[in-house]
Amino acid sequence: MAGAVWRQLLELTLVHRQLDAQFVRAIKDARFGVCSPAVTSLMDDCAVSEELYKTLRCSNLHILLRHHDVERHDTGCLKELCGGLPPKVIVAVDTVEQDKDWAIPALDLRRVTMHSRNAALFDCVAPRSVPHCLGARVMLTSNMCLSLGLYHGSIGHLSSHKRDANLIVLFDQHVLPSGVGHGLHGVHDAGEDWLDVECPPIAFEARIMACAGAVAVRRQVPLALGWGITVHRSQSLSLSEAVLDIAQDFGPGMVNAAISRVCDRKRICCGLQ
Repeated sequence: MAGAVWRQLLELTLVHRQLDAQFVRAIKDARFGVCSPAVTSLMDDCAVSEELYKTLRCSNLHILLRHHDVERHDTGCLKELCGGLPPKVIVAVDTVEQDKDWAIPALDLRRVTMHSRNAALFDCVAPRSVPHCLGARVMLTSNMCLSLGLYHGSIGHLSSHKRDANLIVLFDQHVLPSGVGHGLHGVHDAGEDWLDVECPPIAFEARIMACAGAVAVRRQVPLALGWGITVHRSQSLSLSEAVLDIAQDFGPGMVNAAISRVCDRKRICCGLQ
């Protein structure tokens, strides 16, 4: 009885992201783990030749299964872009601070070990190091630029460095909001349909469970390489296009989550066999 009630409560029937009926059918079937004719047809239609894939490899966002798959893909694309030269690397500064909302007298933060700090930052969205070079495809890891219409997951390309080593990122298909001028909200430059945004290091915080009132703080640029993301990270995103490499999916719902990120089935390339 309880299971039937939950199914009634959780069943969502209206699809907002996709309009194509056949595409919606494939997504629904994949949700229940059914490799139906609709799913098979979608996979066949989205398959690309090896030659065509070479043109997509470092120009389109990839949705991949595991973190090491993303790291390998990002590293390969960056190496190709750098042309044999070593990339520059921005290394985060990790510290321990007292939570600003902690009302009692100052904590003795010396009691917090490096291992506790690192454990708190294990799942931090800001990577420990950010390798890069000019032209690198990068993804915002913060909502610090919401006033510009940019959010965690927005994709841009590294366009320049400032003298203080802050990175400038070009975001295509974005216009300067009314009332925002150069120098405000990080806007470095703007054109008819693009924004150059300065992305200095910011603080990412995580509570340290072993010491109430203490937080681990990572100061890092709010960017990560953006040629690939995991299926898990892609959830909730709406993408204009993507290459899916999900042939070796290992968990319930992974195929459904991946294929439902893109609005138009013609904008998907799929590696599922």
